[in-house]
Amino acid sequence: MSVAADRVSDVTEAAMTTPLPVVGGVLYRLLRRVCTLLRIVSMLATVAAAAVLSYSVFARYWLRIPTDWEDEASVFLLVGAT
Repeated sequence: MSVAADRVSDVTEAAMTTPLPVVGGVLYRLLRRVCTLLRIVSMLATVAAAAVLSYSVFARYWLRIPTDWEDEASVFLLVGAT
């Protein structure tokens, strides 16, 4: 099992150290940054949707305060996350 893991790490290290062409390297770095930014935004939107729905349950059952905005907000957050 460790031999396979070593091979994977060797391939990963080789891919990371292989020089990229100038244009391809710039586009690759730009795409990586955009993907990282979108991943962070998606994670925050998912956490926010969970917080909104948790607040909705808390407000409805313990505080007896009806909320009508949380369903739409959570749907928009989850659609935005995907």
